[in-house]
Amino acid sequence: MIENITYKRKLNEDGTPYLDENGDFVNEVLSVETIEEEPVISEKEKLEKDKQFGKNLIDLFLIENRQSSVTFTPSINIGLLQKFENIQKLAEVGDIKTVKYLLELVIVDEIFTQERKDNYVELCNDYLDL
Repeated sequence: MIENITYKRKLNEDGTPYLDENGDFVNEVLSVETIEEEPVISEKEKLEKDKQFGKNLIDLFLIENRQSSVTFTPSINIGLLQKFENIQKLAEVGDIKTVKYLLELVIVDEIFTQERKDNYVELCNDYLDL
């Protein structure tokens, strides 16, 4: 925690600086602001956090697919795997900036709709803004 203290030089009634018994200037406290310090996070902790976010993104994708009304055939599953293979790999290693970039390039379809795409990009943006 850091305190930001604002001082003002104390003045006599005639506007001259007020001096103490030692001849030193005297300051008055105008305000005290307490600033919370951001916790220092190591690169390893950042990486683990990024990887966890990537895992959560993958899990969300899989859960939404299971809840979809689309009947998943082997050809649809292979198509999804090819479409999202690089995104999945990058999410697993925590490269969220590149995941977001690639998601923006994905062509929407009946499974990965524009609404889902927008949601995933927004989730990445919100995470990266932290």
